[in-house]
Amino acid sequence: MVKTAKKTTIFILLLLAMTACDTVLGPPGSESDFPAPPPGSPGFLDRLIEGQPNLNVIHLRGGYYVWKTGNSWHVRISRIEGPPTPYSREPFFTGGIFLDNGVILDFSRIKTKPFDDVRHSMKDISFRIEPGNNIEGFDFKVKPTGFRYCITLDLRVNDGMTPKYVYLGRSMYIPDTLPITVCFYE
Repeated sequence: MVKTAKKTTIFILLLLAMTACDTVLGPPGSESDFPAPPPGSPGFLDRLIEGQPNLNVIHLRGGYYVWKTGNSWHVRISRIEGPPTPYSREPFFTGGIFLDNGVILDFSRIKTKPFDDVRHSMKDISFRIEPGNNIEGFDFKVKPTGFRYCITLDLRVNDGMTPKYVYLGRSMYIPDTLPITVCFYE
């Protein structure tokens, strides 16, 4: 009787395991004609970058905080603790933001120091910021010139690609690689 119960239990578990695959993945032939975009693709990031993060966390973690609300973009930088570099006693933030099929309007610096180098044109923004104890950065609006615009974020710490210091949107998503390009459809 015990042998029969064990065999029955094993049979039921195997049957459940086999049907569970159909439940999670669907039966063979049920794949979508339109596969889901892989993580990190523009369709994935455009939703993650929306919404302001909890700004109280910025002082704790440090790094880049990038988010958008509609077509208004916000970039904030907070000091991180790190070893000095040959160029600076404190970590410094450099990079560029490049726009395709749109123009940058209403650019404004937020608490940046006079010696921080922040430049912008209608198509790009370049910067070198050494943050102090304040949260610094800039805001700008994008006016699309077509049905779609793309923005490339090339964000560096001490001239290196360091995605672990980049937080996107309300969810504070950390990208896998840098630079990243995100496209938005109007």
